[in-house]
Amino acid sequence: MTDGASQPEAPPRRNRLGRPTTLKGRIVLVTALALVAAGGGTAAWLLTRPDEAPTATRQVVTISPTTLKTTVSASGTLEPQRQSDLSFGSSGTVTAVNVAVGDEVTEGEELARIDTSAVDIALRSAKADLTAAQESLSDLEDSDDATDAAINAAEASVKVKQNAVASAESDVAAATLTAPFAGVVAAVNVAVGDSSGSSSGGSGAGGSVGGGGGGATDTSTASGAITLISKDAFTVSTSVSSSDIASVSSSDIASVKRGLQAELTVSGSDETIYGTVESVAVVATSSTSGTSSFPVTIKVTGAPQGLFAGSSVTADIIVSQQADVIAVSAAALTTVDGASTVTKVVDGVDTVTPVTTGETVNGQVIVTEGLAEGDQIVVEITTPTGGSDGQGSGGTQGVPGQGNGQLPDFGSGGFSGAGMQPPDGQGGQQGGPNR
Repeated sequence: MTDGASQPEAPPRRNRLGRPTTLKGRIVLVTALALVAAGGGTAAWLLTRPDEAPTATRQVVTISPTTLKTTVSASGTLEPQRQSDLSFGSSGTVTAVNVAVGDEVTEGEELARIDTSAVDIALRSAKADLTAAQESLSDLEDSDDATDAAINAAEASVKVKQNAVASAESDVAAATLTAPFAGVVAAVNVAVGDSSGSSSGGSGAGGSVGGGGGGATDTSTASGAITLISKDAFTVSTSVSSSDIASVSSSDIASVKRGLQAELTVSGSDETIYGTVESVAVVATSSTSGTSSFPVTIKVTGAPQGLFAGSSVTADIIVSQQADVIAVSAAALTTVDGASTVTKVVDGVDTVTPVTTGETVNGQVIVTEGLAEGDQIVVEITTPTGGSDGQGSGGTQGVPGQGNGQLPDFGSGGFSGAGMQPPDGQGGQQGGPNR
């Protein structure tokens, strides 16, 4: 009977083994099997594919003399070659401070002074006492009644008064701070009104220590009223009690000697400066890790500009140097049974040429015979390739011959898996029975 109600969908027919006999069922089954087969084939290929052979890049190099250096590296801190912490030698109130951090001064220039009223009075009194003692001695020497004992006592008194004058003069001089050498003011720890011997911070901004030329500051406090450092004259020096140490390991210390040259790289500067090893300690210091090191002091050569005390320095101490030698990369050599050869390009033809080799320095082999300046040799640089990045002739970790790992096109089987629609004329409406 037909009463307009929709008929229930008939279940798909199956054969004796339970497999679908409708076209739609067969499509789903074939697609599932294809996916499994493709996945298994991809896994098998990834596991069994061979590694690709490394590639060699040919380079033709022209021989020219070079300089080979063996160096020992050390790190340290740039320090002024000369430094003087100046303090007043007598008591008094500071009446003048003539410099500030970063000022350049000349030798003998007055930097600061204290009130000299008291020491001036003491000096005048000492001179008066000396004059009186000298007059007394002169009177005794002119007197016929003077005894030898009296004259000797008068002479002793004169010497005492002379010493008193010298002491008073020293106190007057000590009331003025003068520059012992031409340089740069690195710290000023006093201000007008301070009592000598105090350290109020004054115009030195709390005792800040300026770099050479008045640049970067170090927050350490100098011990004197004013600290003066040399200008554009530095050392890379050691200090057992601080971290500003340039040291080499005990295995290298035998090759580091006084007078060796050093190439210095200062932090913040791209320019290489040079120095000379000034001293090497004979007693090692030990770190907390137990490693022994030998402090080394390097004197910077010349007067390089733009450097600041306190900067970090990397020093390459040249322990040996061979100039104007013929050297080639180890990759250019072929050695068989102790005999070495290179491939030399002669009139455009690769020619195997025997060579005699010497010392190897930093991967460069010195050639003593067989090559000359202007010769051209072949160097082959081997570059590893393969599946580390998934790139190969079969695509990015793809199935061979299938592009970038896409599944095979099943269109040859009568359908495209994209929509999994049955061919035209092979069924009614989607989902209906296929009779």
